[in-house]
Amino acid sequence: MQRKIFAKISSVLVLTALIAIIFTYSFSVFADEDDTIYYVGGNTGVNTLGTVNYYKNYAEGSRIVQYEYVGLPNGCPLYYNNNPSLTNCCANVTGAMLIGFYDRYNENLIPNVSAYNAGYNVYSPMGWIANEIQSIINDLYMKMGTNTIKPGASESQFFNGMEQFCNAKNLNIETESVKYNNGLNFSSIKQAFSNNKPVVVFASKHNTISIRSNVVNIVCSDIPHIFVASGYYQYKVYSSANILIDEFYVLRASKGIAGAVDAIIVDSDYFTIDNAYIFEIG
Repeated sequence: MQRKIFAKISSVLVLTALIAIIFTYSFSVFADEDDTIYYVGGNTGVNTLGTVNYYKNYAEGSRIVQYEYVGLPNGCPLYYNNNPSLTNCCANVTGAMLIGFYDRYNENLIPNVSAYNAGYNVYSPMGWIANEIQSIINDLYMKMGTNTIKPGASESQFFNGMEQFCNAKNLNIETESVKYNNGLNFSSIKQAFSNNKPVVVFASKHNTISIRSNVVNIVCSDIPHIFVASGYYQYKVYSSANILIDEFYVLRASKGIAGAVDAIIVDSDYFTIDNAYIFEIG
């Protein structure tokens, strides 16, 4: 009798332990899924949702001076989504821009056209090769599984889609992280740009700035976004007495919205960096 009771108690304990393990595993899986960031920017046109204006005002007579610039020698392609049926597609547009950048060196990346115009020594505007670029964006939309789990695409979906695309061309992607604590490793980024390698940035919050004499206008958006960085600026601010009073850093960004190049101030109050990588296809 005691053995039967002991056996029943042991069975209950084992079952309880199994339930606990399953529950813990399930909770951790769902917790990981809940923590995943899905990037939803990049619709056609200028994305103004979730934006707030800020200003950095310096005293009258102050001046803002560009002190240093390091960038990709020929910049980066400026592509955007032109298919209204595709939404939340910043991952796909960013992927297309990286593919367009490296099509200069691996011309089978984009069939039938050259993304780089050697005659003008520039990357061709999307208007010249719109159909071919839109086909790449459409393809990446499917390969990345955009909007299939949640609106947008996660970092892992982005890289999975890019690997599928490049592997089909018998090419590989290589990345190197340039995130440093909550910011960026500017030394590595400047070296990457000098070596003609773009940087892909994953940001939960981003901004666009304009600068005039003694004011920096910052339009901040809390829409998670992926974009390509192609240049680095350092600005210094001098008082009317020519005394250095401040300095700040800016990225030149191709954000995939209406083909524009934006300047993004790198400041934790206006820019939340989830990850950033030097990106190479070869």
